[in-house]
Amino acid sequence: MEPQLSTKPKPSPSRTWLLRLALMLGVPALLLGLAEGAFRLAGYGHPTSFFVASTHHENGALIENSKFAWRFLPPSLARASQPTLLRREKSPGTTRVFMFGESAAEGDPEPAFGMPRLLEVLLEGRFPGRDFEVINAAVTAINSHAILPIARECAGLDGDFWVLYIGHNEVMGPFGAGTVFGRKTPPLTTLRLGLGLKQFRLGQWVASFSDSTDNADGTQWKGMGMFLDQQLRADDPQLKWVYDSHNKNLSDILAESRQAGVHVVMSTVASNLRDSAPFAAPDAVEQFQLARSLEAEGKTGEAHSHYVRARDLDALRFRADSKLNAITQALGQAGSGNVTFIDAQAALDAQSPSGIAGRETFYEHVHFTFEGNHRLAKLFAEGIASRLASGGDKPSGPWLTSGECAGRLAYTDWDRGVVLASVIR
Repeated sequence: MEPQLSTKPKPSPSRTWLLRLALMLGVPALLLGLAEGAFRLAGYGHPTSFFVASTHHENGALIENSKFAWRFLPPSLARASQPTLLRREKSPGTTRVFMFGESAAEGDPEPAFGMPRLLEVLLEGRFPGRDFEVINAAVTAINSHAILPIARECAGLDGDFWVLYIGHNEVMGPFGAGTVFGRKTPPLTTLRLGLGLKQFRLGQWVASFSDSTDNADGTQWKGMGMFLDQQLRADDPQLKWVYDSHNKNLSDILAESRQAGVHVVMSTVASNLRDSAPFAAPDAVEQFQLARSLEAEGKTGEAHSHYVRARDLDALRFRADSKLNAITQALGQAGSGNVTFIDAQAALDAQSPSGIAGRETFYEHVHFTFEGNHRLAKLFAEGIASRLASGGDKPSGPWLTSGECAGRLAYTDWDRGVVLASVIR
């Protein structure tokens, strides 16, 4: 009798395909992981989060990442965020507020006396004995494409309120239709994928090859004159991408706020309508001159509409136009119960002696004087105070005046002169 040979059962086709799929995905993932590890061991690249762990403080303290903006701008032009120290979980009894935005929200030209500092002083004066912690998460030269990842990171940092003052850099900032810093108006999905890959050291290495060749002239700051060739008429089709991406990014920021359970106080962004002439475009200048004439005749209402039209027609789009502000307003007013909306332009116009915001509020086209920062900070503070009062936290102090806030921040005439000199330079 011949012995029977044992035969192994053949694997099923489905199991074979699963094995092949695991090899197809697993091997590249392993190789990419090894490459990423090698770059990190070699010290290549940099962290891309907005906050990083402090090596000088205990209990998981976080500080600002000075290289955060490198993912969006050339390193030679990227501005660092403001010095910050915070704990992941706030102290008991503290109300934590995050401020999101660009240079105007940050407090440029001198953040030490900017809107976030004034907001904190106003709130602590209105609620004596209560601790308010206002985190300045605004950065010069960025826009909503960079603010969205900041908001996602802050969603896990125990905030109570988010203040959104976003819009002036949507056209001329990173990826906008008028930018000089790399690609313009890429598909939003592609843009977000690319930014996501740059979180990895391997992705930073790959991106370094394109960054070294893309728009080499835009890697050194040459003043606003470097944007002269980036003029865009109000009917330029590229602006549709700007409006759509602003709407999407701001919608996603609001979605993050709802998931985090924080209350949002958001506003339109204001411009110097009366005392900042358009940068370019003859039709914009014509509207501005007409507004001047109408105002001289005492026709303030008509003048205001032409000042707005002059801003919207300005071909160098350093100020948010009416369409961008309309998107912000629509999202703010359509928000759920966690959103308080403020029309900052209308409010600041109303507080101007002429009824049109000008040099009493702004140094130039969008950046605030100390008094302007106080006016805007009070608008946001009132929104926060109203929300706290609705929850039973009644205010017991007065609203501090601009002079009283200056005293608490040690803002003197000498400081005023230094800030003004920096604006002139």
